[in-house]
Amino acid sequence: MSSIVTDEVSVAIHDATLDVGGAPDWIMVIPSDGFSGRDGRGPYEVDPQKVIERTLALGFSAGLPIDYDHASDFAAPNGGRAPAAGWMTDFQVRDGAIWAKVE
Repeated sequence: MSSIVTDEVSVAIHDATLDVGGAPDWIMVIPSDGFSGRDGRGPYEVDPQKVIERTLALGFSAGLPIDYDHASDFAAPNGGRAPAAGWMTDFQVRDGAIWAKVE
């Protein structure tokens, strides 16, 4: 698998159901055949059901944020802003890939 993120994004958007003139309701967050980081680390393979279970166990009542530049990990703990582009509110395994519903 290529470590180029745009390959994964184009597949997710291509396969997603699009609202007219809007962003997709569902996005692929982890492909079925694993992934590598942009820095070359990996490839990583995960158990999709365990990832979903552990994500839901975090207890984010509003959903898991899709933030900018990992701001919720790096800026927010130091009092900085962590704006979200969206919130992942539901998860599904589709053909081994993890998909998230985004609001």
